[in-house]
Amino acid sequence: MNLKLMFAALSMGLLASTAAPAQEAGSVVVKTIVKTLKNDAGQIIAFPRGPLELTVSSYDIPVGARLPVHKHKGQRYAYVVQGDLRVAQIGGASRLYHAGEFVVESVNRWHFGETVGTTPVKLVVIDQLPRGATSTFLQAQHRH
Repeated sequence: MNLKLMFAALSMGLLASTAAPAQEAGSVVVKTIVKTLKNDAGQIIAFPRGPLELTVSSYDIPVGARLPVHKHKGQRYAYVVQGDLRVAQIGGASRLYHAGEFVVESVNRWHFGETVGTTPVKLVVIDQLPRGATSTFLQAQHRH
């Protein structure tokens, strides 16, 4: 078999194997989860000046759990992956968050979170603070 004929046969074989119908890629869907200028307590969202350190954490909160009363020195965000979470501001309102919702937490205000229902809560929490800064302060640590 001459070289031209062999190349033609190989080319036809390759074409036949790649001629299967191409699968169409699925469409990308973008959905806004939250768009706001204010956090849960009605405070305007602001960032500290200078370089910030990003920390992303996962939280697994069991059924019936209540987090201690605490506050944050900087803006904190949480995406509810699973379950129902109630966030209550001390001396203020509370709000119930469900899976798929985004929490924009208050800054320098005492509050707590607790699971509601029969499903554990899973969160992805995002902090952006100056390097080495502490995000969460427990109320019990501030009592004299």
